[in-house]
Amino acid sequence: MREIYLDNSATTYVREEVLKHMLPYFKDNYGNPSSIYKIGLSNQKCINVCRQQIAKLYHCASAKEIYFTSCGTESNNWALKAVCLQNKSGHVIISSIEHSSIIESSYFLKQLGFDVTYLSVNKNGLINLQELERSIRKDTILVSVMYVNNEVGVIEPIKKIADICKKYNVLLHTDAVQAAPHLKINVQELGIDMMSISGHKVYAPKGVGLLYVKKNTPMIPLIHGGHQENQMRGGTENIASIVGLTKGLELCNEELKINTVKFERLRTRLIRGLTERNYDFIEIGKDNDNKLDSIINICFKNINSKTLAILLGEEEIYVSTGSACNSGSVVPSHVLQALKIPDSYINGAIRVSLGKDTSEQEIDLFIDTLSNIFKNKLSFIQE
Repeated sequence: MREIYLDNSATTYVREEVLKHMLPYFKDNYGNPSSIYKIGLSNQKCINVCRQQIAKLYHCASAKEIYFTSCGTESNNWALKAVCLQNKSGHVIISSIEHSSIIESSYFLKQLGFDVTYLSVNKNGLINLQELERSIRKDTILVSVMYVNNEVGVIEPIKKIADICKKYNVLLHTDAVQAAPHLKINVQELGIDMMSISGHKVYAPKGVGLLYVKKNTPMIPLIHGGHQENQMRGGTENIASIVGLTKGLELCNEELKINTVKFERLRTRLIRGLTERNYDFIEIGKDNDNKLDSIINICFKNINSKTLAILLGEEEIYVSTGSACNSGSVVPSHVLQALKIPDSYINGAIRVSLGKDTSEQEIDLFIDTLSNIFKNKLSFIQE
């Protein structure tokens, strides 16, 4: 049996079409884009073309609104810290289920004297728009709410959030790392001011991402020491990865419709298979229409999910116990805690995240293997 990879929200492989476009920039097209001679200038032109292609993909007003970074985490840090450090004081609002790069950036900002409000969520992971509006103060400078949650797949109402922010003249940032592979994004229709995206979620390499910054949004550099990225981010550009990110985003966008239908079918097959075996579990967000079918968070009662994931891994079936950033922790996920998952279920959470290559046969094998573990190794995985 070949390995069954069901952790695409943690990372994806670099697909062949992406790698093909990247290869020339590892050896043949090696010039520094900051150089004034031919092999440097050609690579600067390549970066500019990538910037234009991504700007077109997301309906940006200008290619200058796209800044290349090393990852989604850097983009998130840059968005929050740049706005706050430029204002020097003020109030920030984020949801309680943000990625750790947002949560921990907020802790850093609190140490600097900024006030931070953490919005609660309902059982499906959606923020309360009335609570958001009530939380906005005269000194509120930024709201950051992720577009799609990385652990449970909930899709937040970003356009409605943007309308509220605009009403009170507050900047809005969204972490769209998990949205980019699965949703069509139009930054102007959404009304957002900043948006973070990462390459390794869209079948592009690790170590590259981007930050969209709407024109006239006040920003300062996070990384100093060079004139790159329109004077806003020092450091020689990662040309091959920028090319890969661009191609990965384009391909994901082209395949949105076919993959959306596929993921709905696979999720239904998975949940039906587990239900037929009478397992005691909770599917997070099952009653929520605003949710990706590709991210399936299942909480088994009185089960140790870390042990279960290890046993599945021994059978070459790979799932996560939550976010990859938190998978080594024994503390229950802050996302599931915010959703108020009962104590008897919260430690039994595994995340199955589907990819473009996931098949019905793989879902069936996952269910069968899970059944064998529950049957033969129950004592090992019980809490």
